Amino acid sequence: MRRVLVGTAAAVMVLSGGVASAADAQPPGDDEGWVPVPEEFYEPVDVEACGSVVTVAGGDVREAEVRQQVLDDGSTFLEFRGSRTVDLTRQSDGATIDELDVWGRSWDLVSSDGSEVVAELDGPLVLWAGNDVERAAADEAGLPHLMYVQEGTILLRLTVDPATGESTAVDGLRLEADVVDLCGVLDEAAGD
Repeated sequence: MRRVLVGTAAAVMVLSGGVASAADAQPPGDDEGWVPVPEEFYEPVDVEACGSVVTVAGGDVREAEVRQQVLDDGSTFLEFRGSRTVDLTRQSDGATIDELDVWGRSWDLVSSDGSEVVAELDGPLVLWAGNDVERAAADEAGLPHLMYVQEGTILLRLTVDPATGESTAVDGLRLEADVVDLCGVLDEAAGD
C-alpha cells in the first residue's frame, strides 16, 4: 500500500522509502513504460486512526499501473494510474467502508538517496498520517489523520529517513482538495 502523510498512497504504496524499492522490482513494460503495480501494493496496512486501528486493504478492483524513470541526477520519477478500490475496517468495532474508489493519478519524485520525496496526488484517494511527524503536519493543516480526497490535488514534500522509511518532516506545498474525514464515515457505518 502507499502510505502518505497525508503513505502512498497512495494511494496507496509506501511513499516513505517503499516507493523506490517497489519501483525497482518493476520490469520494463511495452505500453509506454506502464506496468501493473506489484502485488504488495494491495497488501493491508494498519493505520492508527479514529481512536483505534483501521486496516486499509486493496479492494476487488486492482488495475493500478506504475511507470518509472531514473533521471540524470539519480532521482526516480514514478507515476501511478488505473482503477482501484480499497476496503477500510476499524478493528475496535468492525465498522467498514467497502470498495472505496481510489483511482486518482499521482506521481512521486524520490531523491537518489531516498531522503526526500515530492508527491502530487489527485483525488479520489485515501491518505493517512502514519507517524507523529505526519500527524502534527495534518493537525497544523487542519486535516483529519485518515481522509478521503474526493477530488482535487495535494502536493507534498517529505523528508524521509532512508534507513527506516519514516517521515522526519512534512511540507504541504499545495492543498486544493475536497477532503472527507473517514472516521466520521466509519462512525456512521458502525451505527448501521
